[in-house]
Amino acid sequence: FLRKLIGMNWLLVATVVVIALAGVFFIQGATEHITDGKPYWQDHARFVGFGLLVFLAVSLMDYRWVRWIAIPLYVGSLILLALTFTSMGVEVLGAKCWLRIPGLPMFQPSQIAIASGILLLAFFLSQFPGLHAFWKLCATE
Repeated sequence: FLRKLIGMNWLLVATVVVIALAGVFFIQGATEHITDGKPYWQDHARFVGFGLLVFLAVSLMDYRWVRWIAIPLYVGSLILLALTFTSMGVEVLGAKCWLRIPGLPMFQPSQIAIASGILLLAFFLSQFPGLHAFWKLCATE
């Protein structure tokens, strides 16, 4: 654990923190004239803090756990996507793509599906290393 912490790319971490804090300040500046009483920048700062904790936790984990979590996470994201068609789905600006689960803030399950799809693709490509040359050829042609 300590070896990974010391060997971490701290320039990358500092860059991520600076960009995230800039986003908080931009949101504060863009919403200070709104008088509905909701401090949007505080919500964003909370999400940034949570995201930075997840960033640090994932960067310190062993990457080999991905092969065990990729398929269940993808299936779970598909279930969450299907739940948007039930009464748990919330329509926002004409699109019923948000999900309200009791005890959690409202979120878009498509974002979880995107991340889990990337993990599933990485798992798939790691199982068939012979496909890598083919994918490289397709990407460069």
